Amino acid sequence: MWAVPRPRLHDRDDLLDAAERLVTSGDVHGLTLRGLAGAAGVSNGSIYHAFFSKDDLAARLWLRAAARLGAIRAEALDTFTASGVPEPTESADAPSSSASTGVE
Repeated sequence: MWAVPRPRLHDRDDLLDAAERLVTSGDVHGLTLRGLAGAAGVSNGSIYHAFFSKDDLAARLWLRAAARLGAIRAEALDTFTASGVPEPTESADAPSSSASTGVE
């Protein structure tokens, strides 16, 4: 007989939002699973159902932050590219490749 997984009662993103608020509140050590449960208004079991461990929670926070940063960088690059500003060229003050090797 196969066990049917229990449905998650709380949205993982809502829990990550609460965890992010705890981390950015100034007390980086304030992120505990019990503290997160209190801040999110859920049971400790709900936290363990959404995340395997505190390390899993932290990893998911970092991945989400990295994805946000990647989206911001991509948008900035698209804006820059669409602006028609030419790419910078090699500066006249920069040493040429032959100068760095001493071979002309």
